Amino acid sequence: MSYSMKRQQKGLFRVYTRKEAEESYKKAIEGLTSVLYCEEDLARYLLHAFDAKTNKIHDAYFGDEERTKRKLGVLTEEEEKEAEKNNVLRLAMEEKEKKTEP
Repeated sequence: MSYSMKRQQKGLFRVYTRKEAEESYKKAIEGLTSVLYCEEDLARYLLHAFDAKTNKIHDAYFGDEERTKRKLGVLTEEEEKEAEKNNVLRLAMEEKEKKTEP
């Protein structure tokens, strides 16, 4: 019996099926969006940036939301409002759409 099989039998770790992992990921996203009042895209980004450790996400986000967003390269609320005024986001999306068209 291999070492990893022995460890698994002892309960030191559990291997999730793809379906279980996807369900867990969806639940984590739903939890973050409801707790942080953020969009799904930001929740996904935070999960990736913090290695899916929701406690670390909560600590960082509630500790200093603006600093956490700046550190990750996410626009703060003020920056989003300013960008919307200047149509920066719309222009960036239009350019992205042009590049993906056949």
